[in-house]
Amino acid sequence: MKYFFIYSAGGGAGDWNGVKRIWNESMPLELKSNILLKFGDVYYNHATGSNLVKSRLWNSIDNFRNWLYEATNDEYVLDGADILLDSGTSKIVSYIAHQNPEIEPEEIVAEFDRLLIQNNIFDKYVEIINNSNITYAVTFDIPNTFKIRSQNGNTRRIHFNETQEALMISRCIDYCNTLYKRLGNQDRILTTFSATWSIEGVSIFLEGLNYIPDKLAIGGVSDERNLTVLAEKLNQLDDLLDFSTYDFIHFLGCGGFKKVQKLKEIGFSSNNRFSVDNSTPMNRAIDGNTSGTSQSAYICYETGDLIRIKPETVNEIISINNNYNNSLYNETETRNMLLTILQHQSGNSSDITYNARAQLSFHNHDVFRQNALE
Repeated sequence: MKYFFIYSAGGGAGDWNGVKRIWNESMPLELKSNILLKFGDVYYNHATGSNLVKSRLWNSIDNFRNWLYEATNDEYVLDGADILLDSGTSKIVSYIAHQNPEIEPEEIVAEFDRLLIQNNIFDKYVEIINNSNITYAVTFDIPNTFKIRSQNGNTRRIHFNETQEALMISRCIDYCNTLYKRLGNQDRILTTFSATWSIEGVSIFLEGLNYIPDKLAIGGVSDERNLTVLAEKLNQLDDLLDFSTYDFIHFLGCGGFKKVQKLKEIGFSSNNRFSVDNSTPMNRAIDGNTSGTSQSAYICYETGDLIRIKPETVNEIISINNNYNNSLYNETETRNMLLTILQHQSGNSSDITYNARAQLSFHNHDVFRQNALE
């Protein structure tokens, strides 16, 4: 099973600047060979913005491979990497919900459609796919669950549930057919639906398409916390769709180490027709703050356990890292990385400490990548 590294233009500028600085020196070929880019992170404002679209970037960026090259100065991303383009529709819903917290689901959908038309978003999406030689591009959907962060970071909202499934499916059918028509074929299309939909709903969705999909992107995997229930649902989908008949299937945002392990257990790691992405590796790498009240985490290759980086855990982490045969970093590199992150968490942040956090993110991603393999 392939693993896609998420390169995000979203929040945490200090950390993403660190990623850019050390990319050429430290980014493993195995990670940068498969990159997920987020259309919404490049072009959409945060929910608090006065407009959905960042006009300056919208008008100045027309090729995502060039944009990534300008950030990393790595010619490999121009023609060597497979790039999966995420549509970024969750940011549109976040924006709509923030503007009107009491808005009803049907109104969100209507406003979603209005914003697509007003900003010519489909046209821009197709332009980027064509200009950037995108390998795979997901279709537009309106995901049925969202996490909406308020300014104090503690708001969690669910805007859509099973009672709106028919509405979601109807709109997704239209979005898929629109993208198919504008691209002229489905060579790069990952037809997207949610694993939270009923089996009957998925069947209705596929019947409504103007083409027979040969590649899929399945979202909503992270929404189901019960791994047994998740496995049952994916097996039901396999019975309905016969996954073996598809050229490629990507699980969008699988939701953690145990989900990757469960996908392997079900049998999706058997070849490179399946892939997954995950934001957990980066998120845990940048958990630590400069006051030391929270710590970044090293993820264990063998167990997926999080080990918070503290003075008393440095030697434990180094020992665990040394005992794994395919660790990304050797003992000296690991020790330097950990001690530098401790400096960051002691109020001594600098470009050097952000670089170390970027190194940690590469390690954490490599844990997920290796565990996605057969």
